[in-house]
Amino acid sequence: MLIAVINSRWQTPLPTEENVTTPVDVYGYYGRWMLITRYRLGDAIVLARRAGALNLFVFPQDVDPRDGRL
Repeated sequence: MLIAVINSRWQTPLPTEENVTTPVDVYGYYGRWMLITRYRLGDAIVLARRAGALNLFVFPQDVDPRDGRL
């Protein structure tokens, strides 16, 4: 399982109490970026852990990897 937080203002792998409800986008990469869902950061981490072998990437909502500006 891979959990990555891309282009983020978060500096630690675990969110602080104030960031746990921050809205984020969860993407998968399967030859192209696919938006899987929008969640709060805390819920996105739970989803990624349950996803097992899937590679999920968590982005702040103002970053869209599909536009090629990572």
